[in-house]
Amino acid sequence: MSKVQIELPPKLIPLFSAPNVRYRSSWGGRGSGKTRTFALMTAIKGYMYAEAGVQGLILGAREFMNSLEESSMEEIKQAIRSVPFLNDYYEMGEKYIRTKNRRVNYGFASLRHNLDSIKSKARILLCWVDEAETVSEIAWRKLLPTVREDNSEVWITWNPERRDSATSKRFRHEQIFDDLTGELIGVGVEMNYSDNPWFPEVLEIERRQDQANQDSETYSWIWEGDYLELSEAQIFRNKYESRDFEPDPNTWDGPYQGLDFGFANDPLAATRSWIHDDCLWIEYDAGAVGLELDDTVEFLSKLIPDIELYPIYADNARPESISHLKRKGLSRIRPCEKGKGLDDTLDLVWTSTYAKFAKVAIVEDMSGIELSDIAGYQAPYDASNPTQNWVGSGSTAVNGWAKWYYAYALGFSSSYQDVTAPAVGNYQWLIVGDESGFYFLPSSYTDASGTVYAFGMFESYLNNDNFNCFLNATFNRGAANSSSYKDASTGMLKTTISNTIVLRNKTQAANYAIVGTIGIGVATSVATGSQDILTPINQAQFSEVYFNEGNFIRGKPNNFYWLYNKTPYTNLTPFIQDGSIYMARRVNYD
Repeated sequence: MSKVQIELPPKLIPLFSAPNVRYRSSWGGRGSGKTRTFALMTAIKGYMYAEAGVQGLILGAREFMNSLEESSMEEIKQAIRSVPFLNDYYEMGEKYIRTKNRRVNYGFASLRHNLDSIKSKARILLCWVDEAETVSEIAWRKLLPTVREDNSEVWITWNPERRDSATSKRFRHEQIFDDLTGELIGVGVEMNYSDNPWFPEVLEIERRQDQANQDSETYSWIWEGDYLELSEAQIFRNKYESRDFEPDPNTWDGPYQGLDFGFANDPLAATRSWIHDDCLWIEYDAGAVGLELDDTVEFLSKLIPDIELYPIYADNARPESISHLKRKGLSRIRPCEKGKGLDDTLDLVWTSTYAKFAKVAIVEDMSGIELSDIAGYQAPYDASNPTQNWVGSGSTAVNGWAKWYYAYALGFSSSYQDVTAPAVGNYQWLIVGDESGFYFLPSSYTDASGTVYAFGMFESYLNNDNFNCFLNATFNRGAANSSSYKDASTGMLKTTISNTIVLRNKTQAANYAIVGTIGIGVATSVATGSQDILTPINQAQFSEVYFNEGNFIRGKPNNFYWLYNKTPYTNLTPFIQDGSIYMARRVNYD
């Protein structure tokens, strides 16, 4: 028997040496060698399985993967080629990797687009999830039970970004124990460039460049495995530089002092600033979490010299705190006058007696809350009238194209005007959703039935779809004093209605598309839940729903199904089917 020596980064040797664990994870910055090592170890495990006579699949998964080129396949191939006995043991083609005895194959899947299909894959012996930072909790809940062979394992590698990501909360632990038995079921280790004995010189050059040019938080995220959230949260991120300066009170504007109170987990923050040459210069700053109000003046005086000599403007939400600090020595503290901020006033001439709705659209990017902050594309959109969605007043206004109504005058089978007052009464609503999106079900009139509005991601069937989000709304361009059936203009519930909006069409061109829905085996004249298409059996019978974009199946929405029976349950009745809990909701379908 011959022995083969495999060289691994020393910090990863205990990770792969630990016996009988379900999870092996590694997180950290760039250049650590974790990805190459995990790729190599999948091939080692495949060799061990095959030699033991075990047949099955090694699954390489990522959150986003539109093609094999975006998978871990090439990384695994390179790792196999680097070890002669593995290169002899495996056969590799353009679209496959497998042992020559055909016992172990590799497969690759996207957790965003192919998660449900993973359930049907052959025996999964090992699943390696690379670039796992963005994998949602829902995806983990679906994936992990599919890797269910005896002694099967799940490996996870990622560059951490958010402290509260589902991946970090689940797997960023040196040890993971079974909650019921206390048994060790997982091991993990942080890996950064300094832990890689073969860290290449070309990356060392890149690292030094980043160290010199990036802010410290971003550098630490890229190379040291720190979270990015603090850096991304900075208001002035990438818009400031550190300098030594001495403000000139005779030529500089200032000083300006500000204070924001901190309560619970929020930090207290204070600054002294100047304005000069159209730049903001921050001379001193102070911050603390959990600081007692009685200790605030002493704390600030140490970090901001002579703070009591200049006016200091404080958050006006707590006048009692301002009064307290004034008595404690900040005699020149005063409440600030807050600006208008977001304009939440009603449209001109738009009265309280009108129908109530929110104007909605899909926006590709939005950096703030003003109309001018909208960037990229929006849907629906008219180049000749780009603000159509957002402005309008009075009885003749076409006040938004896409709307979510939550109070209006008459029932869904009646025609009415937006200028007609809603009926007096209670208007129920429900929100149902997960991390991929949500459904808003308001009872827009006093009847108990609701309308289906929605926003979120859908599972796209395009090979490359970077705009797989949808918005379901009442798509109505009529003036406020024009009559129309509002619910009849709302899509998803009936195949003859196409009022679901996607940001870009199937060609990914810069214009939106309006799609309809298709239920399996349902005629175009039938609405979901409107009649007994199938024989009633005192339980809900439903199937998946698909988006139809010009006779092309674009994809399917999550958590939305076509109902083949008429009211099998009364409104708001909870029931269990297929191991999941549902709640019946009566909706308008006409």
